[in-house]
Amino acid sequence: MSTNPYPQPSADEVDLVEVLRALADPVRLRIAVRLADNEYHPCGTEEYGLEIHKSTLSHHFKTLREAGITSTLVRGRNHGVEPHLGPHRAE
Repeated sequence: MSTNPYPQPSADEVDLVEVLRALADPVRLRIAVRLADNEYHPCGTEEYGLEIHKSTLSHHFKTLREAGITSTLVRGRNHGVEPHLGPHRAE
């Protein structure tokens, strides 16, 4: 069994203050709104209509993931993001 290269807190470990802090940034809030459809979205800047560097977008994804808001998924060579719905998520 492989280790997840993108750790995130469990549903019990999510801290409301960290969630609110992450969503206080306008770029991260825009990403979260885009993810509200509960679908998988690629990690590219064109997906979110943002004119920022890929490294900056990666930082925002990391902040959202560490706050427990999103999950990073790896599908082959592609990376994507979806809302983190906790351990009872329907597949």
